Amino acid sequence: MKHAKHDMHANSLAAYREEIERLKGRARQVFDYVALHGRSTDRQIMVGLAFTDPNMVRPRISELVKMGLLIECGGRREPATGKRVRQVDIPANQPDLF
Repeated sequence: MKHAKHDMHANSLAAYREEIERLKGRARQVFDYVALHGRSTDRQIMVGLAFTDPNMVRPRISELVKMGLLIECGGRREPATGKRVRQVDIPANQPDLF
């Protein structure tokens, strides 16, 4: 998924990339999934990464949001549960990663 062209200072861009490089394990899987597929719900990420328990991804998603590497961008009704759920995405002002 293509995101908006960035106009970040070179130092900010380097710091952003360093944060991504430090991601390990499941946090890296979650980040890479959203970077590749775009706006996603927790359940979409869970299923896309072949997990069966939402708690396998939710803590990592919240962690990535706190780090500023993902943003919550509204919600939608989840067909599987009928409940309104959050969606996350890469901030629009971040560089293309793929």
